[in-house]
Amino acid sequence: MKLKDQSFKVKGKKAQMEGRFVYSSSGEMALRQNNQFTDVDPKEWEGLPEHWHLTATTQEAISHRIVTLLIPQRSGSRDYVSYFMDDQDHGVHVYFTNQGVTHRVEIPKAY
Repeated sequence: MKLKDQSFKVKGKKAQMEGRFVYSSSGEMALRQNNQFTDVDPKEWEGLPEHWHLTATTQEAISHRIVTLLIPQRSGSRDYVSYFMDDQDHGVHVYFTNQGVTHRVEIPKAY
């Protein structure tokens, strides 16, 4: 995977997927990846293609609200989904736009 800021991209032979952590109530997350399987006998995956895992770590909080945008695409696609966040009300509204069509996700604030 290619990690950058709050996003990641996975590229395969026929497809790719972009992911963006758009909103986290506890602030930005720390992203990392590894290819290890903890508590698994290496003989179980010996000879298989390498497999990577993404870990997104939040800051400590009593609860979390996280919005992640996942964009599956054909390999080589440059399709882009833009987003805008409005947090002026009693919640957070995230607007996603792709090819002129906009969808809204509402995240109520935890009081």
